[in-house]
Parts: sequence; C-alpha cells; structure tokens
Amino acid sequence: MRYLCTFIILTFNLSVCAALTPPLENAALQNSSYSFYAKYVDGDDIISVNPALRLTPASTVKLFTTAAALSLLGPETTFKTRLYYDGKKNIFGTLRGNIYIAGGGDPALGSSRIKNNPDMDAVLSAWADSVKNAGIKKISGAVYADNSYFEGLATPRKFAWEDIGNYYGARADTLNFNDNSFKIYFKPSTAPDMAADIARTVPEVQGLTIKNHILSSSDSADNAYIFGAPGKMEIEIYGTIPAVNYEFSINAALPNPPLFAAQSLVQTLGTRGIKTEEGAKVSDVNIDYSGKTRLYEITSPSVLEIINVINKKSFNLYAEVMLKQLAAAFGRRADTESGVDVIMKFLEAHYIDTNDTVLYDGSGLSRSNITNAKTIVSLLEIMTKEKNFDLFYNSLLIPEDGDRKYFARVFARSSALKTARIKTGTNANARAYAGYAKDKQGRMIAFCFIVNNYTVATPAISAIFDKLVIQMSNLEYAGTASKKFK
Repeated sequence: MRYLCTFIILTFNLSVCAALTPPLENAALQNSSYSFYAKYVDGDDIISVNPALRLTPASTVKLFTTAAALSLLGPETTFKTRLYYDGKKNIFGTLRGNIYIAGGGDPALGSSRIKNNPDMDAVLSAWADSVKNAGIKKISGAVYADNSYFEGLATPRKFAWEDIGNYYGARADTLNFNDNSFKIYFKPSTAPDMAADIARTVPEVQGLTIKNHILSSSDSADNAYIFGAPGKMEIEIYGTIPAVNYEFSINAALPNPPLFAAQSLVQTLGTRGIKTEEGAKVSDVNIDYSGKTRLYEITSPSVLEIINVINKKSFNLYAEVMLKQLAAAFGRRADTESGVDVIMKFLEAHYIDTNDTVLYDGSGLSRSNITNAKTIVSLLEIMTKEKNFDLFYNSLLIPEDGDRKYFARVFARSSALKTARIKTGTNANARAYAGYAKDKQGRMIAFCFIVNNYTVATPAISAIFDKLVIQMSNLEYAGTASKKFK
C-alpha cells in the first residue's frame, strides 16, 4: 500500500482503509493545509486526516446558516414586504403625504432566481397599479424605502474589498431588490489590450458614476472586478474581459438597493402619469404604520425555496439575509453578529463543540471564517435526525438533477451520480466539499474535505475530492452498526 494508516495523522476503519486513501503525496497538496474527514452516520470513521485542523471553509459555511434556518424558522416561513401611504388625498387626487415601501427582509424581492417569484418589473407594476387604483394621481411627498428592520452593517465587516462591488458581495438589506445587483454591458475590442467601452447598464442605476479601466484580453475568462463602497454612488472597474465581437456583461452589486427600489417605483409611477414631487428617499429609523393605509403586500418565497438557492447556487446574498432573519426571529438585534450567535447556540444545543469555529458572516465569503472538518461533519450528522432532513439533504447539489453540470460529468459512471449531495466552497486559495454519500448498501456517509493555501489551479484540488466521493459511493460496508437510508 502506497500510504500507511498511522495513528499520527491518518486513522481509518480497518475494513475500508484500503478503499479510501487521500493522495497526500499529490503535488497539488504539497505545502498546503488540508483536512479530510468522513464517517458513517452513527457509525465508524472512514477517513480522518487532520479532522480538527482549523481552516477557512469558504461557502460550506452556508451549511451552518441553512441548517439553522430550516430547523429554527421552519421550511414554510415567509417574509412580507408592504406598501403604505399616509396623509390625505384632495379632490384632485393629490396625496398630501408619502408612499412607504416597508421592507421585511425578503432576500428574493423582485428576483428571477426562484420559480414563480415576481421579477422586478412585475413587482414595480403591482406597486404602481395599487397606487393608481387608490385614486392617487400625484404625490406631494416622497417614496420612502423603509430599511429599518435589520440593524448594523449591511455588508459583513470581514468581506474583502475586491468582493463587495461585485454581485456575489452585494450588501444584505431589509429592503433587497433585484438580487441587489445590475448588469454592466461592454463593447469589447476584438484586439487584446485595447479599451472595452461600457455600452449600458441593465437596469439603469440613477446617480451612479462608473470609472471604467477594463481592457479586452485574449484570455477567455472574465477577470473584471468592481470596486465600490456600499452606499457610495461611484464605482471603478479594473481587469480584463474576453476580446469578442459581441456585448459582454458582468454583474455588479447595487451600491444602495433600498434607494434603487424607491427610485424605481418613482420612475414607474411616472410612466403611469403619477408625479412624486420629493423623489426617492431611504429611512433607516423605525416608522410607525399604525395610522397609515396599506396599499399592497408581497409574500416572499418560503425559507425552503430560499435555502435551495443558497445551497445549490451558493448565493451569498440570500445567506446573509437569512442570517439576519435568524437573529430577528429570536428577538435579537437583527444584524450579522447576532445571527452568528444564534447559529452557535444552535450548534451547542446539539452538543457540537464550537471552540474551533469563528464566523463573521453567513455565506462563507469572508476569508477570516474558520472551522474544521469534524465540526461540519457533526452538523451534517445531527441534521439526519431532524424531521426536515430530506429537505436539507435535497437542498444540496444533486449531480443526477444537473444542479451543476460538472458533477453530472465527473460522476457519470458512478453511483455518486444518484446518491451524492454536495455543498462546495471556493474563495482565494480555499476549496471545500461537504455533504453526503451512500455506500453500495445505502448506508449514509457524512463528509467534509477542505484544502487551504494551495497554489495550483482549483480544479486540481476538486479532482482529489471528486475521486474520494466516488470511492465512498463504491464502499462495501463491513463495520459496526450505522444508519441505512432509503
């Protein structure tokens, strides 16, 4: 055998030791930090390589957030966004007052990511129609975006500067809209190292200034990064995009999503002939709605639908909003730090040691997050005992369903295609897989693999993980009792 089972860094169940051996001498792992841990649910360890080593887990942090949300909030929970007005209308239909968009922490308001969820245009049309149907022909005040339900920083404090201007680093507000992002379309030059001009943005973001430093490149990858501070209406774009003969787009984070929502409603009302004299404004202080008239209410997708997007698409915004919803649901200050505390108490309530886990967000985008493979596997194991386990299990990537074509390809001739459920994680020099596999007898395995500080291309690390998942699905069980899942 090329690798020996030792009590120092490798401990295997003897019945499966020969079948599962991480390739620790692989050049991709040299001088990196790594942890491999897998065990049968309620049974034996299969592989244990540095299981307690603290590492950056990247987006596998989302497992903490989604497990807690599914267990504590419940799969059917929804969130409300309401439209109000105050003041009085005169006989000419002029409202001597304001319109209010009262955010309720719906992460998917106006998003097309979830089936049957009204998109941005549909939401704006419904709001504008409700104003018109109320007999309002003119608004002497403003359209206010009420962003007060959540507190603290909209962007987690440990997010990297190179991330927060891009769609995947978008801020998490009480009033989110259109996934808090917009597209920037370029006219690339077909010659490398030439300037790529901006053609347009979709949707248009009023008041935004863009400083463009993008060049066309012979590289086929998108290497453009957007830099801008949350709330500031000026962004700069650096890097390269492919030198192609068609418009090329990148996704940017909205600098101020609540303001954008209010501005968009003002604009849509204008197309209905309803002028708003004081334009769009944002309120971050609590507004009393007891004396105001409700015009319209939108119900968010369910927690389960949101979790499916978080885990299958690894969508950071939804995870960060869900973290704050966890805090709010337990009467805590509705901010990132309180949400993290709720997660820690959830883990402790299930007798999971939290001494090796430090979280600064709910998505894993921060490079400062740390945990270890054993903690994540413990979470996965306790979730198998939850009444909503099937929902959690199937919220992860399902290779057979084509949730990610990569896995459908690499697992094509393996039983892992049908039985593996995976959450991936990637950020700067960190790669992780965590989830479930089933052996040939259908016995459930929980696993987590993390590698940090590697210098090879990430696919080289993924290939190591993929092989281990396939090997687990091919195991012939010969150990002590473990749980069998249908």
